[in-house]
Amino acid sequence: MKCSQCGNEKLVKTNLPMESYGDGGSWISGDVDIYLCLKCGHYEFFSMKKVHDYEETVSYIKEKEKELNTLKLKLVKMESDERKNFINKRIPEITEKLKSIDITIRQQQKLQGELDELKTELSRLPQEISYLKNDIRQIESELESKKYNFEQGSF
Repeated sequence: MKCSQCGNEKLVKTNLPMESYGDGGSWISGDVDIYLCLKCGHYEFFSMKKVHDYEETVSYIKEKEKELNTLKLKLVKMESDERKNFINKRIPEITEKLKSIDITIRQQQKLQGELDELKTELSRLPQEISYLKNDIRQIESELESKKYNFEQGSF
């Protein structure tokens, strides 16, 4: 470690001699390490906690952005007519196959299970889309707040 003022390498860890009077008092966080240059008397401030907080915030923002993109892709797929069209096409096909007298009980049970699943999925789709949109809005709001605080230096 070197003094940024004079380049001296003889620094000692110390406390900053500050006194507080009235409303304009001084504040030094316990998260800051303070070193005194033994040559010029310059104080150096270091805070690894802030470095770790910064890294955690960057990591959090990236993780939330990735989660948000995943949810948006899922929403696009859910809202697409492709899945609805597939279900609406498949239900009559299964219904027709169930009318056949040439199917076994096992085949009939399998088809009936698939039919029930498709009908359930079709009925739940609007609600799931609504929940997904709410999740997206919540994450966007949280992310916006975190980014704002990050830009202001609060991390």
